[in-house]
Amino acid sequence: MNRAKILFIDDDPAIQAAVAEYLQIQGYVVQQVTALKAAYEALEKDTPDIVIIDYQLPDGDAIEFLRAIRSMNAPTKCIVLTGYGTIDLAVRATKEGAEQFVTKPVQLSVLASYVKSCLEKQQQQRKQLAKKLIRPRYEKNPFSGTSTLIQRLAEEANKIVQTERPILIQGETGTGKGVLAAWIHRAGPRAEEALVDVNCAGLSKELLESELFGYEKGAFTGAANSKPGLVEVAHRGILFLDELGEMDLLVQPKFLKVLEDNRFRRLGDVRERVADIQLIAATNRNLLHSVTEMYLPTANTATPGEGGGHSGDRQHPPVKFGQGPCSRATAAQPRCGKRTQGLRLAGKHSGIEERSGARRADVRFGRD
Repeated sequence: MNRAKILFIDDDPAIQAAVAEYLQIQGYVVQQVTALKAAYEALEKDTPDIVIIDYQLPDGDAIEFLRAIRSMNAPTKCIVLTGYGTIDLAVRATKEGAEQFVTKPVQLSVLASYVKSCLEKQQQQRKQLAKKLIRPRYEKNPFSGTSTLIQRLAEEANKIVQTERPILIQGETGTGKGVLAAWIHRAGPRAEEALVDVNCAGLSKELLESELFGYEKGAFTGAANSKPGLVEVAHRGILFLDELGEMDLLVQPKFLKVLEDNRFRRLGDVRERVADIQLIAATNRNLLHSVTEMYLPTANTATPGEGGGHSGDRQHPPVKFGQGPCSRATAAQPRCGKRTQGLRLAGKHSGIEERSGARRADVRFGRD
């Protein structure tokens, strides 16, 4: 998981140096600017978790900045520092969205405690939003059986549970892929964050895109208010894409950008947002077989320009998520640079309970 990012806005070099150094020692990534103009430019490039801002700046004040943050619908929390603390200023700043209003000089340890409190509040808000948007599922134990196959699955899953790389779970319908994904979340390093579940099957391109990335007010007919997407809701947590093989081909390039750069845009918005997510994907399709069918021509397939005609052409079936970073098409490094961990659940063996007469379960761990 990436470290929390703090944007520190103050035109006093001594204060900037002291605060930035202390917060960096505490493990935070700190970006320093001295004016509102530079702060807005920084927000165009990245979305910080926390903003610490001096009330009075050369080109404006914190109230103006707080209003701008609120208009962006950003989850960023703001702490306002001032050398001229009054009750009236504190009330105004709080009404505009400030989490804390602190009078200078401030003890660095106290400021760090405010930062920690803001981050904890953000975490709780993400969890609450995820619970509100997503119906809880998959609370069973995937390793409740006693067979050799179940034990092997447990061993293989434990090998990758601490990874933050993308994970692909393959298996037929009913084999417990969602249950296993939920277990990985509960046992992994992002257990304190949200698990956001999206089923790609049956969703049109437009609906899936709006669900994943969200939209701004007026982005399309019926968009009366802005809405965060599930990628945004899953920030610092896990996004579980069920039935990945059914993802619309036109959505795939946009989601690939999330995996490559951790960046996305809401529909109707020009500003890029940042989402630190781990991807767990599941599919009941043989993605390697689908890719092979599409990209490896057979001996009976003619190509344009060979033999002067197309009589031997054969249409290959379209492939869903054929070249994404979770595809098992080749043994090469995925385009996003994140090597994929894989578990395969094959046959009608459920990860929830053992069934008599089940076919042999093939549980495989590996890297693409």
